[in-house]
Amino acid sequence: MKNYLFTLMLSIVFIGWGCKEAAKDPMLIEAFDIHKESVDIAAETVELWEKLPASDSMRSTFDARLQNWGDNLIEVPGFHYHHDGLGHHHGRPQLELTPEDALLIQKEFRDSILSIRQSILTYQSRQTQQ
Repeated sequence: MKNYLFTLMLSIVFIGWGCKEAAKDPMLIEAFDIHKESVDIAAETVELWEKLPASDSMRSTFDARLQNWGDNLIEVPGFHYHHDGLGHHHGRPQLELTPEDALLIQKEFRDSILSIRQSILTYQSRQTQQ
C-alpha cells in the first residue's frame, strides 16, 4: 500500500467528463457522483489502515481487502475520474452497462468500501479497549 495517501489524494483530480451524451443521463450522473464518493471514502479508509502498526497481523488482511476493492473498481460509462493508487486499470475493456446497472454497481462499490472502513474502525476500537 505504498504511498496510498498521496496517490489517493490525487484521486480528487477530475480528468474529464467523457461522452457528452452520457453526462446528460441522470442515472449516470448519480452513478458518477457515487463513484467519486467511494473513492473519497477509500482515501479515508487507507488513512485508517496506515495507522495500524506495521507489526499488526490484521494489517495485511485489510491491505488485501483494499487492494481487491481497488483492482475491481469499475468506471461509470462515459465518465473518467482519476484515482491512482487504487489498483484500478484503465487499460481494460469498458463494460457495456445500462445506466441502471452502472448505478447499482457504483452503489455496491460504495457499500463495499464502507464495509471495509467499518471493519478497520471496529478493529481499531477493539484494540484500544484491550
